[in-house]
Amino acid sequence: MVKIIIQDLSFRYRSAPVLQEISFNVGRSKVLCLLGPNGSGKSTLIKCINQILRPKGRVVMDGDEIHSMSISDVARRMGYVPQSETMGMSMTVFDAVLMGRRVHMGWKPASRDLEVVDRVLQDMKIESLALEDIWELSGGQRQKVFIARALAQEPEVLLLDEPTSSLDLKHQLEAMETIRSLVQRSGISVVMAIHDINLAARYADSVAMIRKGSIYGIGTPLELFTPQAIREVYGVEATFLYDTAGNPVIVPLRAAEERS
Repeated sequence: MVKIIIQDLSFRYRSAPVLQEISFNVGRSKVLCLLGPNGSGKSTLIKCINQILRPKGRVVMDGDEIHSMSISDVARRMGYVPQSETMGMSMTVFDAVLMGRRVHMGWKPASRDLEVVDRVLQDMKIESLALEDIWELSGGQRQKVFIARALAQEPEVLLLDEPTSSLDLKHQLEAMETIRSLVQRSGISVVMAIHDINLAARYADSVAMIRKGSIYGIGTPLELFTPQAIREVYGVEATFLYDTAGNPVIVPLRAAEERS
């Protein structure tokens, strides 16, 4: 079942086109990873989906046009974690995650709001940090807090822009396992821009490879990841191994030769 339809989406900064007629669907309870080199348009696409940027084209969720929804309605239904966060004020981790409940609660949090925050802190394995000042944490710990804050919204769709970029290997795996588990347990859909192609191969239901602002291909990692695709999208020669679950593991070899 389709959760989101992206149709003929285009966007430009002033005179420079960034995205060109992007179209794809995201299934309910599925993880779709956006892949491509720096500057290919992944982050811009994430911002266009939740209307931080106003693109041409359509974004439809469960039959509702996103551009016709109010900001508060979009916030209730879509959670968003940007690449970098600029929360200036000092606050505890618990209060930072509780901010994710603002779209649901009034002036004072109800018992359910507190229960949701407690559960999300446990899911992200940061309950021991609940009373720590967020700005005294490491960059990786803060990133887990920001993911937790988005999860506390209990969104239907979660948009993640490079969520593992500041995490070490162990915490990358923990974060991805948590997201994957949440999708299976609660039925949300996830659209994630990510650099690590092997994490996408392991955790994504489908991937969309973007090259120069256009869709190169969409499919499962097993279908889409080929030596030719890696060469044409990333400019890298690669070979492939397969893990015990049959997921492809991409091993880069060298930069591909330029072809005239």
